[in-house]
Amino acid sequence: MTLGTPSTPGTLAGEVHAGLGNRNDTDARITTALNLSQERIARLYDFAEMSKTVSNTLPYTGVPTADMFLPMPDSAPYIREIFSVVLKDGAQSHKLRQIPTRTWDRVLGDPSALSGNDRPYFYSIWDYQSAKAEVYPLPTKSFSVQWRISQWPVPLVATTDKSIFRFKDELLIEGAIIYLMYSLGMEEDAAKHVRKLAGYMEEAVKADPREPDIDVQPSPDSAMHGDFQGAYWTNPFVKSIEDSFR
Repeated sequence: MTLGTPSTPGTLAGEVHAGLGNRNDTDARITTALNLSQERIARLYDFAEMSKTVSNTLPYTGVPTADMFLPMPDSAPYIREIFSVVLKDGAQSHKLRQIPTRTWDRVLGDPSALSGNDRPYFYSIWDYQSAKAEVYPLPTKSFSVQWRISQWPVPLVATTDKSIFRFKDELLIEGAIIYLMYSLGMEEDAAKHVRKLAGYMEEAVKADPREPDIDVQPSPDSAMHGDFQGAYWTNPFVKSIEDSFR
């Protein structure tokens, strides 16, 4: 096992096996237990290594009922959270703004039936299974789209598959042991490992490197001017003074 690198079921199984007292009747279930452990860790906290930037294409066909849909990235089945979606168009690139589905349906109804195409500015997602978002206005051409997401761990299948988690081998091992112990009716022993897992989890969250690198500045209307003197609207880091659904 190389410290700090994503570990595999092959390297972790021995530790899970030992944690169960070297019994052999659960060996065939260890990879499944490790996968469940991954999922549990990801549910508890959105760690930095779950972050990913991916790009895909918003196609243009000239058919409104097709052009209203933006395919989600290939990682869609494992998307945990979407942080940002940016329409790439050179100097005219901009972030797409997500609209709640209820508001989308109330304001737009059927985007494909509305006249006038433009560069999309808004999107809404309801059906993750089909891995498609709806956009508005409808596009006039094909665009590249960049997604900043966090993703659920991809299931481990082969003994050489690597978990996305780094420096978290103890979490994976303890989670797998807990699951297997509970399945064997070893509730008291499992409870001890739950306490260990909670301690390890607290340490991991404190050590997570993803903290916001943000310079907080006053708004344009503030008496404090600084970086916002002059044409503040040209500054890409100034939030819009109008926040309405176009």
